Amino acid sequence: MAYRPPDFRLAQDDDIPACAAVWETAIADYERRLGRPTFATDLGPIVRLLRHLRSTDPERFWVATRPWNDAIEAAVQAGRPMPPRNGGSGTGSDAIVGFGSAVVRGRTWFLSMLFVLPEEQARGIGRAIMARTFPGGRLPEPGERSVVSDMSPPAILGTATDSAQPISNA
Repeated sequence: MAYRPPDFRLAQDDDIPACAAVWETAIADYERRLGRPTFATDLGPIVRLLRHLRSTDPERFWVATRPWNDAIEAAVQAGRPMPPRNGGSGTGSDAIVGFGSAVVRGRTWFLSMLFVLPEEQARGIGRAIMARTFPGGRLPEPGERSVVSDMSPPAILGTATDSAQPISNA
């Protein structure tokens, strides 16, 4: 299968369970790579958090999707489990392969969540999602003083990552 970039769109309420499943899969893979045991997860709290993030900043909550058959093929080739199927806001025949959410409060932009399925990582999907969550729909260039007028300098950019994640930290 030739790699095709995913489609990107704003998340809908019925995408939230699939986003929670992407979160769970990515966290389990991360723990496995660190040699830590995975744990049984009650997705109820993460679903509530994701619904809250979407309700407060819907224009900054994006999903990356791929046709269901393409997502299955990518998972099989990578030896990964089935990807989470979209809850129905798209055609019903696509899979959510990544998502990201940010909030803006005053002049502060904060990346709340950014997760991509392991078999889809290292393809620029996370960066593309993050850019869409940013005011103006693009990331600032190094040294750029202003991206959009409502975040005139000095804007504060923030997130929190685990120190064991060098790619996320970069």
